[in-house]
Amino acid sequence: MVVSRYCTLPETFSLRISSNRRYAASASPRRPCTTGSGPAVRDSVLDGTLVRCDRTGGETARGTDLWYAIRIKHFAGNVQFLATSDGTPLWVSEVEPGSTHDLVATRIHALPDLYRAARDGLPTLADIGYLGAGGGIHVPVRKHPDLPGDIGFGNQTYNKLLRGLCFPGERAMAVLKQRWRTLQHVTLSPSRIGAITQAALVLNNAWR
Repeated sequence: MVVSRYCTLPETFSLRISSNRRYAASASPRRPCTTGSGPAVRDSVLDGTLVRCDRTGGETARGTDLWYAIRIKHFAGNVQFLATSDGTPLWVSEVEPGSTHDLVATRIHALPDLYRAARDGLPTLADIGYLGAGGGIHVPVRKHPDLPGDIGFGNQTYNKLLRGLCFPGERAMAVLKQRWRTLQHVTLSPSRIGAITQAALVLNNAWR
């Protein structure tokens, strides 16, 4: 199964999560494959979220607004985040303009470290939006449009299991945004969205 090994996150993952050391004390007892001061986790869930903001300048190469997110039809910043599959937030990225695809934002901020984590036994689970992210990033199987038939019972089961494992981690960001109202609409410069979200994460984990 995808989540069969346990690792201590900070030793295999160099992204900035030092503010979450407090979670180590309350982590459920596992049998980590290494020892360290960080939380022992068995996998991480990768997802992206859009934080609404006021309209700003800037255009894409196609002439559209750089910060306009078509997915929500509003100006926003794209923030990537990691959580454990039990719903504990671990890390959030710096912000990218709302027109940036999740996979592109992840390549900028997280993929090199996620590859190293996967090499050391810590897999990353993600949704179909991260298809093509590379080795160690487990995404659902999608039917090829040029091939007949469905994806098969085995792949359908795999997709259901993966969605079930991802759900608590994906819900973690939704809870964070609901708890800290400033993340529902940022009126400062959109370039500050990443720092605001990171501060909310620190406060949230301290509050927990």
